[in-house]
Formats: sequence, C-alpha cells, structure tokens
Amino acid sequence: TTVSMLCITSGFILLMYSLENIENIKKCKLIFPMLMIFIGCMIRFSTIIIAIPFMILYFICNLIKEKNIKIFKIFIH
Repeated sequence: TTVSMLCITSGFILLMYSLENIENIKKCKLIFPMLMIFIGCMIRFSTIIIAIPFMILYFICNLIKEKNIKIFKIFIH
C-alpha cells in the first residue's frame, strides 16, 4: 500500500512538474510519470483515495504561489 501510494504521488508530482516546464518537454518526460501512476494503480487501486488529498494540496499550493486568489476563491465556493 505504501509503495503504491508513493508511486502514484511521485508520478503525479513529476507529471505536474513536466507540464509546468512545457517548453523543454520530451515524450520520455511524460511517459515515465504516467507509467508510475499506472504501476501504482496496478499494485493497489484503492490507494488513489489516499493520494488524492496530496494532489489537491499540490493544486492549492500552486494557486497560492501563482497568486490566483480569484481562482482560489471560486474553487472554494
């Protein structure tokens, strides 16, 4: 369960990092994170429920970092 959750979470973080740096993107930078998420789901699919709060926290931190307070207020309401 722990390995599955870490695999899904790290794959998601790598995917978001690759998409943020879109100007230097290569296929291998997208395939590896997706493969990690897929392997994590294959090990134990129910751990995606545990990984979702970390993904939401990452989105909230990005919204605050980019100072999109208006989008953040719309997201909360």
